[in-house]
Amino acid sequence: MIYRSKETVCSITVPRDPEYLALVQDILEHPLVRSMEAYTQHGETSCLRHSINVSYLSYLYCRDHGWQARAAARAGLLHDLFLYDWHFHAKETGNYFHGLTHPRRALENAQRLFSLTDREKNIILRHMWPLTVTPPKYREAYVIVNDIDAEELKKPTLHVDMPVHADVKDLLTVMDEVLSEEGKADGAASMTQEYKDAQAEWLRICQGWKHDYPVVLPKHMNGGTETEANVYAFAYEMSRRLNENQIVVVGNGSANVVCGHANIVKKGQRFISNSGIASMGYGLPASIGACVADHSQDIILITGDGSIQMNLQELETVVSHRMPIKIFIINNGGYHSIRQTQKNFFGEPLIGIGVDSGDLGFPSMEKLAWAYGFPYVAIHGNKELGEKVEETLAMDGPVICEVFVTLDQNFEPKSAAKRLPDGTLVSPPLEDLSPFLPDEEMDRIMLIPRIKK
Repeated sequence: MIYRSKETVCSITVPRDPEYLALVQDILEHPLVRSMEAYTQHGETSCLRHSINVSYLSYLYCRDHGWQARAAARAGLLHDLFLYDWHFHAKETGNYFHGLTHPRRALENAQRLFSLTDREKNIILRHMWPLTVTPPKYREAYVIVNDIDAEELKKPTLHVDMPVHADVKDLLTVMDEVLSEEGKADGAASMTQEYKDAQAEWLRICQGWKHDYPVVLPKHMNGGTETEANVYAFAYEMSRRLNENQIVVVGNGSANVVCGHANIVKKGQRFISNSGIASMGYGLPASIGACVADHSQDIILITGDGSIQMNLQELETVVSHRMPIKIFIINNGGYHSIRQTQKNFFGEPLIGIGVDSGDLGFPSMEKLAWAYGFPYVAIHGNKELGEKVEETLAMDGPVICEVFVTLDQNFEPKSAAKRLPDGTLVSPPLEDLSPFLPDEEMDRIMLIPRIKK
């Protein structure tokens, strides 16, 4: 038996987990699999050790989430069964595209040795996505996370197979170069066509979703009141009047979420946010930084009435330096993200929200604009959106445009808890967003099996 008291394979310690070992014992016992110990993967780690780590961690994660743990365990062991030392492979063979080609090589080897399910085949073949253009079909496939902050990649709550510490621009540039070179390589015609077909299919699917599930709906464009506009209508009407190559900076809350949803992105535009951190007060100093970096054009800032108060003094910086920043302030009477959370989970009474909780107020932005020396424009109602946005954009130099919006418009789509028939609150997976689609419709449009609570 391979598994003795110390449970080793070719001097490689394997997990002391009988349930896991029962799933992969036949793979671990195979001589060609054991030969992976002769090839270095990363640093001093062999391909076999690396594959065992990937296999077992994937098994645990999938087991704990109710996914296909068997497939994850077996495919994890086989995902790097390419059987050569990739550090010398390019020099020996002339193949400089190991990262792109080794999944197919590993799959071919695995298929010759073992009977594989479709899920296992897909995990092996697509485990290097997005370096391989076709995305995986199953959740158990390889996970790559890129972050410019190395410390973020060390968080214990992060479950990732390949952390990439790099500026995303650099990463995408290298990926594009590698894919371009791979397409020129001898014998790559079939793979190149596979990439083209996969890209075309993915674009077709995305265009279909955009058509079937538009963000800005007639209810938004026809909504609002006589004195308050709908925030989605504002984001749409404002963005469609912007120029190509324009820089748009957004704060947090409604400015970030709604504009991220509803903006019409044109060629060459930059959309700058701190969505993952959501620090209040980000928008105004970020727009100043953008203006310093590119002072050849107007900078568009969209922020909230609460967020701008965090760094309000920077308005003087804008005025003093005549920075051409067009500041659109979404006035929703307070902290709308917190308002939605309190209403959805706790109900009345509201606390620390703004005008509707009665315990938090804000100064007049019109008076503050006058005090700092800004031209001021106010928008009340959807009917004024087009005219007043154009008026703001046409002004020379900095200007403040305050957009008064309704308090009852929730973010949509949005990650939200779902209440089951028995009253239990559960957190659906990321793809199941509020407002929730019927189960039958979700089953139809999902590309991978759903997680159902």
